[in-house]
Amino acid sequence: MTRFVQVVCLLVCLSLAMSAPAFALAKRQAAAAGGPPSRHDWKKMTIVDQGKVKAFLRGDLIMLDNYRRYRLVNILIPPYEDPRAAEALREKFLGDYVTVYAYPQDNGAWATDKQGLPLVHVVTQQGAWLQQFLVRNGLAHAYNSYAGNALLPQLMYAENQAAEAHAGLWQGTANGIKAPDQAGDYVGSYEIVEGRIMSVRYSNSGGGIFFNFGTNVLTCFSAILPDEFLMWYTEGDRRYAVRTSDWTGRNVQLRGWIVEENHKPVMHITNKDQINVLP
Repeated sequence: MTRFVQVVCLLVCLSLAMSAPAFALAKRQAAAAGGPPSRHDWKKMTIVDQGKVKAFLRGDLIMLDNYRRYRLVNILIPPYEDPRAAEALREKFLGDYVTVYAYPQDNGAWATDKQGLPLVHVVTQQGAWLQQFLVRNGLAHAYNSYAGNALLPQLMYAENQAAEAHAGLWQGTANGIKAPDQAGDYVGSYEIVEGRIMSVRYSNSGGGIFFNFGTNVLTCFSAILPDEFLMWYTEGDRRYAVRTSDWTGRNVQLRGWIVEENHKPVMHITNKDQINVLP
């Protein structure tokens, strides 16, 4: 190998190494999210209540023996799946002693839904996490929430396991992970989409960053991200200076609602947990 070729190879390797930190970080985060939350994760949460499960009123609505009701957070159960989810919870956990956790809020209270019910995570005395049980068995989607998302990566990992096993709502090709060219058929639904970013466009008018998944940007599926997207990728106090163009050619997995805007399917990414960089 000539010295000129060696120098060129070295420069290419250095260039790749300099542009990779954010993507390597995302991969490490995904790999680290494989198991259930650690004891340290639960210590970050606020214990709201404890008691025996008296009833599962819905797939995401639990009532304890003190008649207090709580909404399970970080999951989304399709209406057609709710009866099965509620019945599965009854068969598995009815009468069990549980601890109810909530994300701590700045005001010292905890977040509630529109009906005023606290948004919580629930764990049995035996260590079973209700949200993980539902998602892993294909009875619910992992879902980001304004209440908090610290435990969401573990649920996303469980959802990928359910999708790969075609469990529950993932049975059949219509309910699997979607390709970008299928997105137009699922407008109005919450989906997981995997594909390669073909181009990136930054809106100078404050309209955000567009990840385009096709060659015709006027009709292809696009993900729309906020201007502060690149600031999501942090490690301690270090900020990664990664250009939006560095995302071109990357394979990603997206979670969110598919809507139609300007006669094309799009997904608005408002939380970093909605996007995961794939190998």
